[in-house]
Amino acid sequence: MKTKHSIFFFLLLLSLYLGAANAQVSNTRVDFSCPGQVVVTYDLVAGCPSEVDVALYYSPNNRNWVLAKTVSGDLLGQTTDTNKEIIWDNNADKVKFGKYFFKVEPLSPLFDAVNINGVCWAKTNLDVGGVFAANEYDYGALYQWGRQADGHESRMSEVHDGVVSGADLVAGQVATTSGASGKFIKNNDWGTFYDWRTPQDDKLWNSGDEVTPSKNTAADPCPAGWRVPTHTELSKLTEIANVTTAWTDDYNDSGITGRIVTDRVTNASIFLPSTGGRNIFGSLYGVGTGGVYWSSGTDTIYGGTSYFGNSYFVTGSDSRSNGFSIRCVSE
Repeated sequence: MKTKHSIFFFLLLLSLYLGAANAQVSNTRVDFSCPGQVVVTYDLVAGCPSEVDVALYYSPNNRNWVLAKTVSGDLLGQTTDTNKEIIWDNNADKVKFGKYFFKVEPLSPLFDAVNINGVCWAKTNLDVGGVFAANEYDYGALYQWGRQADGHESRMSEVHDGVVSGADLVAGQVATTSGASGKFIKNNDWGTFYDWRTPQDDKLWNSGDEVTPSKNTAADPCPAGWRVPTHTELSKLTEIANVTTAWTDDYNDSGITGRIVTDRVTNASIFLPSTGGRNIFGSLYGVGTGGVYWSSGTDTIYGGTSYFGNSYFVTGSDSRSNGFSIRCVSE
């Protein structure tokens, strides 16, 4: 009695795929020498952002692609490297024989990103709760420098009068037991340098430095894989040798004013809506006429910023108890 064996004929699809995040997959190759599984190896240039998830697809005709579900290996949070490996358990996916093409594709990121002047920027502002705003023209939230997302960033959050210190601070942030928790901290006292906390702490958002930033995950409100930009990175949006900036009174028929920053080489662009700000007294100002964006860096006693209106766009610094916008960058 003869035993019948399933025979696999797998045809490798050699391809270069440019994903939505500018990630490039190349040198895809396949090994089916181990019964019951297929090993696909590939090279990756992650692009913007610097980490990307990928998926493996197969097709009997190079047209109708099916997602390989029972897979393991180099799939999530992949960075630039060669010889990455995905193992597909084709038996578990009930694929037992046939002739197939394969491809590895970067998945579209959860949040859109764009490379401007060598920095990978989120396409929307940070909103309440440390999530990205839904649209490019959405104002988003207004954060005090160095604070985590705890509700204070809402444009309508309650105001707490006076700097916090001592037992009101836990791990550098406002303690949940403090009367200032979740509130915008009003502080117009020069004796505390108009900061929301005392003593001052220059490392609340960046425990590294300008050259080698390191996200302080306990305080940085940006989502995983993202962080508040350094002052150096934020300044790149104003480098006229490498970017152009233009004021618009109506971005994409949204009725929102702001600045469009465009990379001179790639022509990629981002829109910074004129979000206004919240001053040290907790009052909104400048909405529709200008915007201020925080960096994670400090300038002596102040937090580093970029600010703009319809006729200017410059970098500078301001008091840390102000509420300003955040545009995250990829880690």
